[in-house]
Amino acid sequence: KANPDLYCKLGHLHLLSEDYHKSLSAYNKYHLLESEYWKDYPFLFGLGIVYYHFSAYSWTVKLFQQLLYNEPSFCKINEVHCRLGLVFKVTSNLESAVKHFKRALADPRSCSISKPEIRFHLGHLYEIQGKYVAARGEYEQIIALPATQVKSFVQANTLRQLGWIHHTVESFGDAASRSATALQFLQRSIEIDRNNGQTWYFLGRYYSSMGKVHDAFVSYRQSIDKSEASADTWCSIGVLYQEQNQPMDALQAYICAVQLDRNHEAAWRDLAILYEACQQPRDALVCYLNAKHCAQNTKDEDLSRRIKLLQEQVGSSPNEHLNKGHILPCIEDAWTLPIPAELTQRQSAFNIKKLVICLYISSFENKQHRSVSKVVYVRCFETQKKYCNPSSSKPPTQSIDPYFQPADGAREVGAQLRHHVPASSGECMCCVMAVSPMVNGIIPSPTTVSAVVTTQGIVCSTPSGKERYPMNSIVNGTMDNHLYNSVMDTPQDTPSSDVNPSLHTTTNPYQLQTKLTNHMHHHGGTNGSIVSIKPSPPLSHASRSSGADGVLSPTSASLDQRQSPIKEKLGEKEDLLSEDKYLKQSYELSVIPHRPLPPLLQPIGIPFTLPARDVIQTCRKLMCNGSSPKHLHLDKCPPPSKPPSRKQTLPKEELSPPAPTIYLESKKEAMSRALADFCTNPQNPVTVIRGLAAALKLDLGLFSTKTLVESNPQCTVEVRTQAQQPSEENWDSNGTNKVWLCESSRSYSSIAKYAQYQAMTFQESMKVGMNRNSGVCRGTSDASDPCSSKSTSKRKTFKTIKFGTNIDLSDEKKWKLQLQELSKLPWLFRLVSAGNMLSHVGHSILGMNTIQLYMKVPGSRTPGHQENNNYSAININIGPGDCEWFAVPEEYWGEICNLCEKHNINYLSGSWWPVLEDLYHANIPVYRFIQKPGDLVWLNAGTVHWVQAVGWCNNIAWNVGLVSPHQYQMTVERYEWNKFCGYKSIVPIVQLTWNMAQHVRITNPKLFNMMKTCMMRSLWQCQQMLDNLKKNNIDVIWHGRTDEEHSHYCETCEVELFNLLFVRRSESNLQTHLVHCLNCARNLNPDLENFVVLNQYHTDELMRIYDSFTLVSRILSIS
Repeated sequence: KANPDLYCKLGHLHLLSEDYHKSLSAYNKYHLLESEYWKDYPFLFGLGIVYYHFSAYSWTVKLFQQLLYNEPSFCKINEVHCRLGLVFKVTSNLESAVKHFKRALADPRSCSISKPEIRFHLGHLYEIQGKYVAARGEYEQIIALPATQVKSFVQANTLRQLGWIHHTVESFGDAASRSATALQFLQRSIEIDRNNGQTWYFLGRYYSSMGKVHDAFVSYRQSIDKSEASADTWCSIGVLYQEQNQPMDALQAYICAVQLDRNHEAAWRDLAILYEACQQPRDALVCYLNAKHCAQNTKDEDLSRRIKLLQEQVGSSPNEHLNKGHILPCIEDAWTLPIPAELTQRQSAFNIKKLVICLYISSFENKQHRSVSKVVYVRCFETQKKYCNPSSSKPPTQSIDPYFQPADGAREVGAQLRHHVPASSGECMCCVMAVSPMVNGIIPSPTTVSAVVTTQGIVCSTPSGKERYPMNSIVNGTMDNHLYNSVMDTPQDTPSSDVNPSLHTTTNPYQLQTKLTNHMHHHGGTNGSIVSIKPSPPLSHASRSSGADGVLSPTSASLDQRQSPIKEKLGEKEDLLSEDKYLKQSYELSVIPHRPLPPLLQPIGIPFTLPARDVIQTCRKLMCNGSSPKHLHLDKCPPPSKPPSRKQTLPKEELSPPAPTIYLESKKEAMSRALADFCTNPQNPVTVIRGLAAALKLDLGLFSTKTLVESNPQCTVEVRTQAQQPSEENWDSNGTNKVWLCESSRSYSSIAKYAQYQAMTFQESMKVGMNRNSGVCRGTSDASDPCSSKSTSKRKTFKTIKFGTNIDLSDEKKWKLQLQELSKLPWLFRLVSAGNMLSHVGHSILGMNTIQLYMKVPGSRTPGHQENNNYSAININIGPGDCEWFAVPEEYWGEICNLCEKHNINYLSGSWWPVLEDLYHANIPVYRFIQKPGDLVWLNAGTVHWVQAVGWCNNIAWNVGLVSPHQYQMTVERYEWNKFCGYKSIVPIVQLTWNMAQHVRITNPKLFNMMKTCMMRSLWQCQQMLDNLKKNNIDVIWHGRTDEEHSHYCETCEVELFNLLFVRRSESNLQTHLVHCLNCARNLNPDLENFVVLNQYHTDELMRIYDSFTLVSRILSIS
């Protein structure tokens, strides 16, 4: 049997020599042979770099997350944070990108991206998010550095962005001073780098806004010469020509823009305005429809109204009167104008010249020796040339600097030259042939235009008073979209297999992963030898951006632990279990079928009968050689993974199961053990309990809007502004496509003000109802009517509503009556109970062990989610209206997570509303039911759910954690998954476990074993840190822990801190102290200088709690 380590070392060797294909093949062979690959941190890092090179971003994230989870002190962890920051930036996960760039910036160690470059990325992210003051602060720190410490292109790009935000952000001062500052920065940027077309474009925009037409034209000309293919520049030139009353020149410039980027919404809109000004409504309508098609995710009422007016005008006028005596050529003839043809010819010659230069450089580089630091180097500022591909729907990303191209760059360039064929060959080549403008995939003609006019039902008015410049050159109002995408490199070397050279890599991570998985199922694994893969001719960036699918290699693997498609062999799991008795024990001790215990609860091979002191001594002896034995997972456990996918196909009727509903008629039934057992049965994801309020004589009127206003009218209400939609649908902001992203904006109000809004909307609805009953019906469709979603050919328009959420009722003085009333509930549903884990946390967690109130109007949505740390939840509808619920069993959360990733939404932190068709297609059952006033909904541990109000109502909700092995395992499982994903767990599980060991008598053996294992691991972790601190002569100061003191979390990685706190002063505010974990503290300073180590528990106290925690017999517990 081959030694797996040889393949791993061979992968490292190929990576160092920049042969990414062979490196990928060798790494995957190692992955096949080594079941505990996750212990080899250089392997995780190396394969992550390879996947990053091939733009397989989803797999890059998974590998780097495994590395961060198991070895956060890895020597190249700074490089990992940089790569993750870039990946999250290019995939629009901006908050995660900011977090990782901050961690990379705080780490004093060097990596492939310099600190000024990292700071530029951070400032750019702030700018995209609209945090202009923070962005300016980051940029100013860069230009304040000595010129020798900052690369010239970083300086140039920083000055450019500073100039642009001063030009566009009004809050930075009066117009005159901002203009002078902006011009100064832009000119300084050009002095440093005169070949940056983006800077010239910004300067042209500046001159145009100042009315300096000649200077603007000169700048735009320079931008075209430098960046060659810029749709934004040509669109801006068109605006200048139009303002100078030169319609033919403006038309030619707009045609250039839409040839370069067919999805350039601003160019189509401006072209439509031009045609409309020249009295050519049919051509204007075609262009407006194209603009609407390009702006599918943007809600624009003006555009819709304009389209409707033109549709009516075109439909009512005879064809012979339309475009009669027109000034400009029609849109179809405009494609033959001389300037666009000249543009494509010049672009083609430019491309060939550039490729020949690259060929010379690459052939020279092949003779040079390059270090591994150059392998991982990423240039993130020079804009990738976008070779006028009309089919590309994405702005260009940034190219890797030629000096750091892979060793087979010459071969790649030769392939590009072979693909550069004339348009007459039949291939649709970018930069060679132009395509006609399309409306929803149809090339418009006089006949198709009339068809479009009759089928399109939506509509808009000419925008007035707006600066007509390229709208897709602005992100959130100020940021250039090309720059936004260009800060991430897209690798040029696109590998494929010899078997299927026609398939190419796409930059879409989900499509890439699907192709790889399908390809592996088709071709199988390797035959034991290293597969040498010859790259097929790579696609240009534009053609890759257009959505071509592809594969990497026959050995490419999915990286979900123990669930890889290349590892799915019959009986393999059984083989693994037979080889590793501790893994087998982990499955046996698990109370969840087919899932092992989470890492924190996995057995470590030390008997529970040993006292705490002997546990510590045993661990010390086992660790005396510097590393634990293979079977003893003291610190490093297999990383958590999603639950396995269900293979069996459910019948259609089982995809919509009825929700279990219990009708109570007496207090005895409400207090019965049978009710509690039914609710907590894992086989019942959700239970609806009716008649509970009547049986217990609960006064739910205490939670009515009227009583709330009388009790505490100024209580803060978080308000979510949403679109009122049918409950089974979720449309984008433009109302054209069904999506998963559930958009809302946040603001704050008071109970009194929201109560007025509730009453106002109710009165308006009553008036509408009375008008309908009297026969006075308006022509607009009701957005809340589910039937209105049946027509998908028309754009949906929805009413805007406000949802009052997260109203805190924890203050016992202000809400005494309400809290006392809820004490009538059975023990399972009570807020405070000895059998409720959350009652033993030691402090309040808003919304979990406190009551939260929700005030709703029809259409108010609570997006899809699982409860924090998979706890159970209770929700009571106060009324008077109903709520509609959707719920999915916990075992399907991994598949819903995959669907969220497919739609580029973060499952844990994102806002999503599932499309039911997608769930049914994925074979996921959905419980759907109505919660009437007085109904209590019990959500079992981990149930995925989302809710929409049908009428006007209030709801109260809180969480419950039953002291049971199932709930505890579910809680720790999500705790570990949150840690793996870098998401904060608001319930401190380790602290909770030690508190429960002190205050709760445990009678269940499985729960006792889980808690004892958690305590054993955390006890040894604390002692190990203390031993290391003592060895390095670092003092530990006693701090203690006060009653109701909140648990601490690391300021950097947000993991729970138990017992030992590493504290330092904040650099920005010396009065603020920041708490860190050991790994993050050492990443900031290996010697822990400027850190104070605080101790909350004495070791003797922890050992006493550990030893006194014993399993209590059920009989003794009852007595």
